Amino acid sequence: IGETVNFTALNFQSSTMIRWDFGDGTIVNDTTPPSISHRFSRVGTFLVRAYDGGGTIVTASVSIRVTAPASITFSPNRPRAGEPVSFTALNFTSNTMIRWYFVDGTTVNDTSPPSVSHRFPRAGTYLVRAYDGGGGVVTASVSVRVYAPASIRFSPRDPRPGEEVSFEAVNFFSNS
Repeated sequence: IGETVNFTALNFQSSTMIRWDFGDGTIVNDTTPPSISHRFSRVGTFLVRAYDGGGTIVTASVSIRVTAPASITFSPNRPRAGEPVSFTALNFTSNTMIRWYFVDGTTVNDTSPPSVSHRFPRAGTYLVRAYDGGGGVVTASVSVRVYAPASIRFSPRDPRPGEEVSFEAVNFFSNS
């Protein structure tokens, strides 16, 4: 979706007009053939047709499958240090290998995509990259903010019966 797709009409007779029907409701009378670009705005399979000289008979056609961009989701959405975080690769083409790179220095070659789990040792913001098919080009990445573990502090350390104890919630997401 949104990528520029280039089409070229080969062996057409007209050098002044080709009518293009992109199958998504867009029809263009191109006066500078043989090449044209188009961006599809939704997922689907589209039959692209070209009409030589702007005529009514299809001269050539091609089916094109438009997919959503590759992305990564993770859960939970506010992970804590030391807890497992599940990452899922969406709209990747490989079903046999996705290489995951975690900026904390860990690399995982996932041979049963699309999901993998990882624990971050400390609070911070981490960049996670995924490589479709294990290739050398980043297919998708996501920034993950990892929070410090929640805890409860209390004092005094060794309360006695009847003694007042103070409690403090540390690193909780809510103040109430």
